Amino acid sequence: MNEHHFKTIEELYRYIGIPSPNHPMFAINQTQTSNSASKDSCFEPVAITCDFYTISLKKVVGGQLLYGQSKYDCQNGSIILTAPGQRVVFDRLVVSSKATHISFDKEFLLGHQLQRSIKKYHFFSYSVNEALHISEKEEKLIDSVLEAMLLEYNDSYDSLSKGILLSHLQTLLQYIERFYRRQFLYRLEMVGGMYDKLNNVLSNEFSAERLEDTGLPSVQGIADRLGISSGYLSDSLKIETGKSALDHIHLHLLDVAKELLMSPNLTVTEIAYRLGFEYPQYFSRLFKKKQGVTPTEFRKGHTLR
Repeated sequence: MNEHHFKTIEELYRYIGIPSPNHPMFAINQTQTSNSASKDSCFEPVAITCDFYTISLKKVVGGQLLYGQSKYDCQNGSIILTAPGQRVVFDRLVVSSKATHISFDKEFLLGHQLQRSIKKYHFFSYSVNEALHISEKEEKLIDSVLEAMLLEYNDSYDSLSKGILLSHLQTLLQYIERFYRRQFLYRLEMVGGMYDKLNNVLSNEFSAERLEDTGLPSVQGIADRLGISSGYLSDSLKIETGKSALDHIHLHLLDVAKELLMSPNLTVTEIAYRLGFEYPQYFSRLFKKKQGVTPTEFRKGHTLR
């Protein structure tokens, strides 16, 4: 399989075979063919990474699109987002007759509030199989933002253009965040809660009594077990429960720790190792932070007299 890394948007455009972008750090490209054409793109297997952000709105009608080991679940009206350095594999991919692609370098955000807030949009790190699937109504909202952005992008560039483009981009990202929240709730209704899945994994991890060898469960490790990205796991849990994945790991750990502290045969150090802590003082520090007392104080306060 061919591997391609693009440092600039212009390099990507040159590879794809489309005209150079109007701005070296911000570009919008829209492809549109006649209604009689059922497809307009077909890529041989190739892996691509970029040093910039990308947002793609398209319908995949054939082939495969993969991020890591995850397949993209093809549906109508999909938005796929990637952050700098993410690897995406195109395997004989065929997309629909209309597609829009936005690319922007993080340096283009300098001086705008997006420079500080871009990292809060965790969906840039979601796996491809966690692409956003939008309804017809949502698609119309997205199209209205894209139309305004395209008009500004194709107009003569002046001192106000950057601010206007970034304002449109920010609006687009806010819509995407809103629609992802809707998708989280929809999937909760359709396939059950993420919390139940997380709780099953944590129960198995802590009951297996192998944490002394494997260490504490991590957000990334649990996400891998569930076949999703860590960002998607935490964001969906936030919507469902108000707490992050790490919060739930700590809460589960505390429940197990409290049970173990009721056993007079185990020292606090032994409990810490059994729970996967490399250093017992880390366990004591976390326990006090979450519980308000040290493990020893908790044990004394719950010892039958």
